[in-house]
Amino acid sequence: MSLRDCAKTGNHALTDANIVSGVCTRNRIAILILEACPLSEAASVAETWQLVNDALSWSDKAAHRYDVHVLSTEKDNVACASSIRLLAENIGEHDPRMFKAIFVGGGNTTYEPEVVDWLLHAGPEVELIAISSEIDALLAQVRPGAEPPASRAGARNTRVTSAIERVLAMAERDFGTLVRIRSEMLRAKLPSTRSGGRVPNLRGALALSERIEASLLWIKSNHAGSVSISELARRASMSERNFLRRFKAEVGQTPREYLARVRLENAQLLLVQTDLPVDKIARRCGLFNGDHLRRYFLKYLSVSPLEYRSLARERPIVSTSTEALNSGV
Repeated sequence: MSLRDCAKTGNHALTDANIVSGVCTRNRIAILILEACPLSEAASVAETWQLVNDALSWSDKAAHRYDVHVLSTEKDNVACASSIRLLAENIGEHDPRMFKAIFVGGGNTTYEPEVVDWLLHAGPEVELIAISSEIDALLAQVRPGAEPPASRAGARNTRVTSAIERVLAMAERDFGTLVRIRSEMLRAKLPSTRSGGRVPNLRGALALSERIEASLLWIKSNHAGSVSISELARRASMSERNFLRRFKAEVGQTPREYLARVRLENAQLLLVQTDLPVDKIARRCGLFNGDHLRRYFLKYLSVSPLEYRSLARERPIVSTSTEALNSGV
């Protein structure tokens, strides 16, 4: 779902029935876009919420899916850092107490009193989550003493990654581990943008260069074998140093990080689509053995491979075609 689509969802009317003692009674989520907010950061969070809702479509709780609103101090068109304008609703049209969580993104460190007052009015029951590091000062003003979920010294991607983790954790808390796993599987199938976000249907997503795109395809096709930086650089006709720099700048990950993700995601598909033992799946994905695969799953998904298989098979969630398996991420 694009940010424009997010802004159109749900009933925007305020009624007393929506608020009980100042506490949100529905799964309403706000993405507050402030001045100079990078498009990719806000879009990555919006897209993740859409994937959570898609994952809930397999659940008998689908009627309780999240209602996502894109807000701003303006109305209709809002300018982002990339000069692209997005459709949003004005914060004045919404009581902040109606929201379960408010994700805030922006590129400046000072904001209008209207924004501060609106966030203060949300009260302690509403989660406030920074999408970009520049928002830390604003949230510290609204919630004194609260620590940001990611290190202040971290890169820009660290903050948006932390925000996405909060989305998935919230979905798991509300609807269980299976919904989180399904959301992650859906997200794994989307292409990456240069910033590391996954926003396939938005204007402004930066295309990969031909040589880096070819490298990604080669990694997907050869992830079960040995993949070396020297071989990738040679195929891209670059020095290793230049290849590593270009790859990280365009993909948002190092080649080794991308390879680990491809191997993990193919292992996920094999666990769901086949009855192969874990050791054999590990070898088919380029890992040494089942113990190595188990460490991957615990690190990235916080479940073991067998737990993942059991949870994911509660209902059918992926295609059984070999084409889906070979599609990679």
